Amino acid sequence: MLPQPSSRLAISVVFCTIVVFIGDILTPLGYAEAILYFVPLLLSSFLYEPQFLLRLAGTSTLLIAAGFVLSPPGAPAVYAMLNRTMAVIGLWAVAFGLRRLIRDRIAHFQAEQRWQLLARQTNDILWDWDLRTNAHWWSENAMTVFEYDPVREPSIDAWQSRLHPNDRNRVLLDIQSAIEHGQSGWTSEYQFQVRDGTYRAFLDRGTIIRNGAGSAIRMIGAMIDISARTRAEESLRLSETRFANLVNHLDSVVWESTPGTLAFTFVSPHAEALLGYPVNQWLEDPAFWPDHIH
Repeated sequence: MLPQPSSRLAISVVFCTIVVFIGDILTPLGYAEAILYFVPLLLSSFLYEPQFLLRLAGTSTLLIAAGFVLSPPGAPAVYAMLNRTMAVIGLWAVAFGLRRLIRDRIAHFQAEQRWQLLARQTNDILWDWDLRTNAHWWSENAMTVFEYDPVREPSIDAWQSRLHPNDRNRVLLDIQSAIEHGQSGWTSEYQFQVRDGTYRAFLDRGTIIRNGAGSAIRMIGAMIDISARTRAEESLRLSETRFANLVNHLDSVVWESTPGTLAFTFVSPHAEALLGYPVNQWLEDPAFWPDHIH
């Protein structure tokens, strides 16, 4: 989680700036006192407020100019002015650099937060695989479904070890091929071991993230439990097989038609043997049935 701005830290930054300014106007010109304004600027970066950095850089610029006027005599004015000008340039360069880093870090934290919230709101198993380090992350529900321990199994081995032996080689070759041949994504169905030691069917989809050179550096995706769908498809297939066997062994005509028109949409193969009319004639002639009634 992104650290929240602290009022105490903000007060410390202001206090530090005041102390530096007081030290500046008490120090003779020519000393590198202006460099100390970098201290509160760097300290303010922990507030994670990009605009605050620029406001502080602007305030410090005014204080450096005021210090040039109020400081006791010392080195030649030209030398002191050059010294402070360089400090101001450096101050703004650091401020803009820190602002960019903070914005990038905020964007990163927000993206991670959205990813975590999504992981909590879905039943799918979300995953993230760093291809450079082999580190592997699963969403929290993987701990319940797969009995996954992220401390004991922090790498991609946690996923590979749970693939069904009949699917493992195929799946690993497919994903390696997608990575090596410049593909942007990968999809596969396979059997995967769950908490109770049994296997369930999963549909796995992943997006391959590549760097500017086209090398794969990361994959993110989701595993969807399709066991119920697979069981339903298998049940439907068995039901269709039983129906086909029944129809093929009945010594009668089994048919199906559109309600109201009596146009046939299905006629069993025995129709031709029993009545002498080819099956295609039954199906292609919408008036076949009424035309053949006595």
